[in-house]
Amino acid sequence: MNWMSLNELRGIRWASEKIIRTTLQVPLDDGNTGAITFRHPKMRVIPKVQSNGEAVFEVKVTANGTVRESFNASIDVLEKKAAQAIEKEIRETYLAGLAKHCDPFRLEETLYRKYPGVFHKLTKGGFFFLNERSLGSLQVKVHIISTGKYKETVK
Repeated sequence: MNWMSLNELRGIRWASEKIIRTTLQVPLDDGNTGAITFRHPKMRVIPKVQSNGEAVFEVKVTANGTVRESFNASIDVLEKKAAQAIEKEIRETYLAGLAKHCDPFRLEETLYRKYPGVFHKLTKGGFFFLNERSLGSLQVKVHIISTGKYKETVK
């Protein structure tokens, strides 16, 4: 069994159903860092089997948050930058897992649940079948529901 550090597992918070609240530091263009607190982020993994027999996983993340620090950045900018930061965390965690032959997002399990025959074919002989192409599209949808003490109006 391979071990992953907490830093390598930063992206797992977007997949965990037990996360009630998590704060994301959002890097802004002016060098400042905004902060958004997200409540109950949700990740959905959709396995797909290609014609060549490879499994590809479509990942969708939805996160609703409250602004904690904005440095006068607009809501649209904060949502866009937060989505990019979340996507980066997920990709980095996935790649760190690949390097150690780990599956932190349980992609193999979703394939097993939906396509057990394909799963057994791909894992025959204990083979770890995930690769860099296995993580297909990664869609992150961030919606800021409140600006907290900041005056900007949320749409």
